[in-house]
Amino acid sequence: MSRIHGQFWGDSSGKVAGVVFGRGKGGKSLRARVKPTDAKSLAQQSVRSTFSNSVGTWNAITTQNKRAWNSFAASGFRTKHNKKNSIPSGFQAFSSVNFALSLGSSHRGVATFLPTTVNTTIGDLPSMNLNAPSKSLSGCLSDDDGKPIFISLDSASFDLGLERVTGNFNISPTISTPPLFWQDPLSGKKLSISMYCSKQIPDGQSSTGKSDAYYLGNTGLLSSADVSFDADSFTLNMTIEPTYLESIKNGFIVGSKVFISAYLVSEEGLMRRIGVVSSTISG
Repeated sequence: MSRIHGQFWGDSSGKVAGVVFGRGKGGKSLRARVKPTDAKSLAQQSVRSTFSNSVGTWNAITTQNKRAWNSFAASGFRTKHNKKNSIPSGFQAFSSVNFALSLGSSHRGVATFLPTTVNTTIGDLPSMNLNAPSKSLSGCLSDDDGKPIFISLDSASFDLGLERVTGNFNISPTISTPPLFWQDPLSGKKLSISMYCSKQIPDGQSSTGKSDAYYLGNTGLLSSADVSFDADSFTLNMTIEPTYLESIKNGFIVGSKVFISAYLVSEEGLMRRIGVVSSTISG
């Protein structure tokens, strides 16, 4: 951008042909006019559509419902990137919950759990939640006696060629059989797993902004005991929806490093991260 001194341009403002005139703290300026990009990938269209729907639905719900969301936001809600001393609004809580549900219900991966292949009974996430949750999410699983089982992502891989993300999870305490239901011990709500990926980590750097810049897929609600466990671990192989992967894979290069994160997502749309690890994209 060029800085202009003197009175040659007078009080010019606005744009003329390919030039934009401006005025700021540093004085008068001019720059080339740049046409904004309007990328319309499947992922970006999904974000825009979901946000638009959230605004319209929020405006349509009752005042009583809005008060309930405001109360929940002030007391029990944590954003995915919770800032210290930051209290989200009811609309922020409503939008966050329904964005998670929209992604999970519209772009669900094909999930297989190891060490053995089993016939998992997987339910669908609802596409929207109009009612404010009464309790927050604990971020763990409940055993058949209601005691917490802690799950953490230990390692992960992302294979572009196989269109698959793999997560290896640890379980604590060790268990001999899977619980009857995948549900949160605090809220009692059914749970699913969502996987995310960061942007590429540039050479020489150890981090890259958000570790969950790209959504990869959701298992659907894991509502039965058919998910296979070892005593202290299990592996999730998730095949990413091909058309969705096509819309985001230009952001990745085989051999580049990324962060992969896993979240527990409840049927109400609440999320709690259960791990983030570095990985190298293969393919």
